[in-house]
Amino acid sequence: MPYFDSHVHSQFSNDSRQTAETIARAALALGLAGVAVTDHANLSISAEDRTFETVPASTAASRAMDAALRGRLRFLQGVEVSEPFENPEKTRRLLSLADYDAVIGSVHRVRACPWEAFYSQIDFSSFSPAQLRQYLDAYFRELRTLAEEGDFDILAHLSCPLRYINGKYRRQVPLTLWRREIDGILRCLLRRGKALEVNTSCLGTGYDALLPENQNNQIEIRQAEPWVLARYRALGGRLLTLGSDAHTPERLARGFPETARLLRELGFRDYVHYEARQLRFHPLV
Repeated sequence: MPYFDSHVHSQFSNDSRQTAETIARAALALGLAGVAVTDHANLSISAEDRTFETVPASTAASRAMDAALRGRLRFLQGVEVSEPFENPEKTRRLLSLADYDAVIGSVHRVRACPWEAFYSQIDFSSFSPAQLRQYLDAYFRELRTLAEEGDFDILAHLSCPLRYINGKYRRQVPLTLWRREIDGILRCLLRRGKALEVNTSCLGTGYDALLPENQNNQIEIRQAEPWVLARYRALGGRLLTLGSDAHTPERLARGFPETARLLRELGFRDYVHYEARQLRFHPLV
């Protein structure tokens, strides 16, 4: 499975325990071409913020592992910056700390609404339809701000709140309600030359959706309408990364062959990863 997984977490993220050694062993066993370790930088959270300790430790571990592997596997250093637009100065400081291979931009919590916790900490079962609409309106505004202003290479897991709203809480909110907003975000990525992540973290969890979410929460193209990816393609989009968002070794590159097949069906011929923040293309096989 000669894929490149551009979104992996290690022990330097607060929600993962896997070491660089564990990741490397799993990647070699799978026959991957490479991985990028992109540990969390939650710069919008001021209390107990250890980002300026954990991210340098993560990049140092990745550099050491890449050297130790001697070309058997590329082991790249990256970072996932959440809501970078909330603290531009802290973001600039963070990005000056290392020569990152890949910078992921993401939104994990939403400002300017009554519910500012991380998605995983919110009980969406009690939300009315109007509250769900209010929440997701705010989410897509935040994502548009990131797409327009953020210093990143890859936009991560578009439609991430639906992992909890539609997945955990089974609310069945159709992503198509935000076609116009998503169209604007995709156009921002194209204009700025940024990549869109195809995130496979939900596959095999009982909520078998890609992020961006498929219309029917199914990876099989014959059973779904992956309209966000189709729209990106129609607009001229080509820059896709594959990201498992793996926090444990068994999740590494989860669903990549099936995802590659779906992308080929949509007309994509290649995907990308980043090294030294420069594009590298791979055929979709």
